[in-house]
Amino acid sequence: MKNCTLKIISLTTLFLISSIASAASLKKNSDYSFPLEVDAAAPAIIFPITLHGVPGDSQEVGLAITAGVASKHGKSVISSQQLYSMVGNMSYSLAEGMRKRAKKKKYSMDSSADELTSSIDELTTALKKVSAVSDDYQFKYAIVLHVDSAKGSLSIPGTKLGVKKVVAFGGIIDIEKNEIVNFIEEKVTLANSDQLILGQMPKEMNDIVEKLLGA
Repeated sequence: MKNCTLKIISLTTLFLISSIASAASLKKNSDYSFPLEVDAAAPAIIFPITLHGVPGDSQEVGLAITAGVASKHGKSVISSQQLYSMVGNMSYSLAEGMRKRAKKKKYSMDSSADELTSSIDELTTALKKVSAVSDDYQFKYAIVLHVDSAKGSLSIPGTKLGVKKVVAFGGIIDIEKNEIVNFIEEKVTLANSDQLILGQMPKEMNDIVEKLLGA
């Protein structure tokens, strides 16, 4: 009974700690109105996310994110995380470029726009093959996010549980206009558990997507 009580307390403590994140830094392009209009007829695509510093198996966590997006947004937001092998770590270079330009309030894309367009075309073709989108559809908005390790970790006394901190940054790109629509940077506290992360990471990504779409 004592061990069971301690386990419940530990899990509760972990939940409370992992739910705390610093306030997000959000920058918006004044040329756009929010919330952005996305729906099943005109969905946005989530570019494959590199998950540096995230506990667990990256492929399993990625699939959990895809399932979580589908559950939360239906067909209005399409995750291409399952196609990560097609683009590799490209989310880093794209998100880092967005970060630099957003800090200067320069929202036009740099030379990476051509690389993004090419990759989106490849991802779209792959999604059409599995009927995720219609054959004649072209995405207007791409949600590009990268997750990287951040300083800070914490162990919960008396357990093998703990938390890790990561930073998620990126935003939405208007593919047609080659413009950054908005940019977000947010520190996230994650459960340092291969099992718990499968439930938490989809929620964290969905929360960030919500902030970007409704900025």
